[in-house]
Amino acid sequence: MKYLKKFKVFEATTPLSDLLKSDIGVIIHKSRGIFDKMTIILFDFKLNKIIGNIDIDKDSDSLNYYQIFRSAAEKGYGPTLYDICLMGVYPNGIRPSVVIKPGAQSVWKYYKNNRSDIEMEVIDEKNPEYVSSFETDLGSEKQREESTLDIINTIYFLKPTDEYNSLVSKGENLMNEYKVKIKDLMKLKEEFFKLKYY
Repeated sequence: MKYLKKFKVFEATTPLSDLLKSDIGVIIHKSRGIFDKMTIILFDFKLNKIIGNIDIDKDSDSLNYYQIFRSAAEKGYGPTLYDICLMGVYPNGIRPSVVIKPGAQSVWKYYKNNRSDIEMEVIDEKNPEYVSSFETDLGSEKQREESTLDIINTIYFLKPTDEYNSLVSKGENLMNEYKVKIKDLMKLKEEFFKLKYY
């Protein structure tokens, strides 16, 4: 994917084609409760370790987007994981959270300004879903910087590629081959997140 190589602005990235040559697979776990939730995991089966994961949810079936509420990745896999997430929810989109760290702002700004393969739907001020402030950390001071509000009030869509579909199939096959259970992966991803942020 030629677009992945342009992420030098904020982080080197790993193209999906490189993942296909490795023992890394994509695992998608969906669950329903109060929210429609999804966890997307990049897992290295040979090393038995998580490379990255994103937890997303959708507040209502009437919405056409999910929001990321937590993500963590090894260096070089963050932007790749965002692409995988966008393809994983398609035909729904992803809308950035109102709690948005500077690193995530860079990813979304890059998508907004440089990725012609990503479709976008702008939420205007008349829409009840429009937000007029954001935080960089939960409970931090509310901010109103225009360019960040612009990215938050946009829904991003990315059609799945053949490489993405192959990675998901590969993940399912490797789970069977290595006899990895989803409940074990969910525990590992919690440990991975704590290791990265606590």
